[in-house]
Amino acid sequence: MGGISRPIPVEAYKIKEDITMNKNKTLVWVLGLILAGAIVLAGCAGLNNEDSTPTAGVPAGEGELSEEEIIQLVKEDLAEREGVDVDEIGHPSVEEKTWSDTSLGCPEEGMMYAEVLTPGYQILLSIGGPASIEQFDYRTDMMGNFVLCEQ
Repeated sequence: MGGISRPIPVEAYKIKEDITMNKNKTLVWVLGLILAGAIVLAGCAGLNNEDSTPTAGVPAGEGELSEEEIIQLVKEDLAEREGVDVDEIGHPSVEEKTWSDTSLGCPEEGMMYAEVLTPGYQILLSIGGPASIEQFDYRTDMMGNFVLCEQ
């Protein structure tokens, strides 16, 4: 009553320290899981077609393009890349494929892809007709996402 206080045992400080450390460990785990989830989602989202990496598409069956529309998209891309008219581009080969993941059969080193069966096409184009020596190997999904596979 008169200002005398009892000393707090050292063990009480130890318990408080343990509780604080456990909270910190839990916080680190939660932040780590959130970061890992963000990385996985970013890898699954894909990028745009400008850097030759396929982009994420609409779920199968929704918004699918026709084979002709997809061929036209990749022809326009090749014409722009090579500086030629679209009419100079022939397509000697169009084959329907089911890719094992969203890399469309053309994975880029260091990238992560969703492991989901992805229907699409392998389209081989040439400039100047089918007798052309150089062929351009495009891989697509059914949504119009594509990659020029230069492996």
